[in-house]
Amino acid sequence: LQEKLKIVDATHIIADVAIPNTVELLREGRKKNSSSNQEREKEIEDSFRKILFRARTSSKLNQGRFSQRASFVN
Repeated sequence: LQEKLKIVDATHIIADVAIPNTVELLREGRKKNSSSNQEREKEIEDSFRKILFRARTSSKLNQGRFSQRASFVN
C-alpha cells in the first residue's frame, strides 16, 4: 500500500460525521418545537383569559340589567 491510494471505508467516515449531526439536528428541533409550544401556550392562555373576562363581565352586566328591570317593575 505504499505509494498507492489507500482505500478508505466511506461508511466509517459518514457514520462518524452523521451521528453528531443527527444529534444536533434533533436537539435543534426539540428547542424549536419547545419554543413554538411555549408561544402557542401563551396565545391559548391569553385567549382563555379573555373568554373568562367576558364571561365574568357579561354575567355582571346581566345581573345589573336584571336588577334595573326588577326595580322598574316594582
